[in-house]
Amino acid sequence: MKVQRKAWLWAGAFTVFLFGLSIFVHHLRYAADVAYAANDERNTSSVMAPLGMSNASIDSSKMKDVSAQENGPVTVTTKGKKTPAKRVLEDGQNTSDRVTVGDHRVNVAAPGEWGTGQTLPFPFDEGQTKHLQDIGVEATYAINLTIPGQTLAASETSWSFTRGEKVTISLSWIPRDAKLYVGLIDSEGNFYFVPFTGGADQETFTIQVADRYSIAIYNTDTHEVTVQGYVTL
Repeated sequence: MKVQRKAWLWAGAFTVFLFGLSIFVHHLRYAADVAYAANDERNTSSVMAPLGMSNASIDSSKMKDVSAQENGPVTVTTKGKKTPAKRVLEDGQNTSDRVTVGDHRVNVAAPGEWGTGQTLPFPFDEGQTKHLQDIGVEATYAINLTIPGQTLAASETSWSFTRGEKVTISLSWIPRDAKLYVGLIDSEGNFYFVPFTGGADQETFTIQVADRYSIAIYNTDTHEVTVQGYVTL
């Protein structure tokens, strides 16, 4: 009887031991899984923050700036933004620094260089100009005209400018694919210009040599263009 009781006691103790051992092993596996998950999160957080989590932990020092790259994935960055490129001038045309765009030279054409040298004189839109002046834009003149193909149009009005004064010309036109040469003509008939493209364009010219200047637009297309816009002095 005593032998049987002792056997039962040993069996019970062994059962308790096995139960405790299983709990201990389970605990070790759980701890290992947690540690692995935490380590995996640290390894991936510097690449991409999971949905719903803050990406404040992203290590930006490891991000490569490939903004100049033509192919493949590109990292978008606002650091060191490129400044806009200067306006491209016309190849094969002479340039001058008597009138500039910013600090850059512009194209120049001598009198009569295009066609027969005939120039279409145009008045500014009086009604629209008066409206602009009535609302306080006293130095703005409106343009509204049609220019035949391959024709130079110049304003009937001219102004005396001193060095450093600026003229802003803003135009829209149809057809939109026509290219215009836009700028100023001096008292000797020299045309200082830059190309306008895209159906709408604007540029500010700076006078470097004092003289009388008028506004000029040359239609490079073989068909007429209708032009609207304004000049601000």
